Amino acid sequence: MKKTTILLIAMTTILYVSCGKNKYKPDMDSIVGTYQGTISYDLDNSSEDATTEITSSGEYSVNVHCHSNNFDTTFVMDIFQDGNVVFCNNGNYNDKSSHMAKMHQHCNTEEHHGYFDTDKKSFTYSFERNANNADFDGIKK
Repeated sequence: MKKTTILLIAMTTILYVSCGKNKYKPDMDSIVGTYQGTISYDLDNSSEDATTEITSSGEYSVNVHCHSNNFDTTFVMDIFQDGNVVFCNNGNYNDKSSHMAKMHQHCNTEEHHGYFDTDKKSFTYSFERNANNADFDGIKK
């Protein structure tokens, strides 16, 4: 009887702890860092070397600084993890009370779309800026 009680308590504890974890909470260690890559511009079909630095600014948000010779932007965005992919919030969530709906928008004329692939250690992001969209693709150093 004592072994059964101990086993039942252990199983209940394991179940409680595993259900209490938030499966969408991003693993910041896997995405924070510097990404080297290229930024491509739609308007003139050109590209150049670019760097993006990612730093944590909370449990579900990061600071993003993407720069090259002809491009420089800094903003905060919310993120959530689903498997090996960490998605970037672009603000298009129906539940306005959710954490993901509270993304910091640094400019009313821009939207941001992208993701981190933690297996490939890559970051892909599209900056929609009026007529000249810019796409960054980089690998974590």
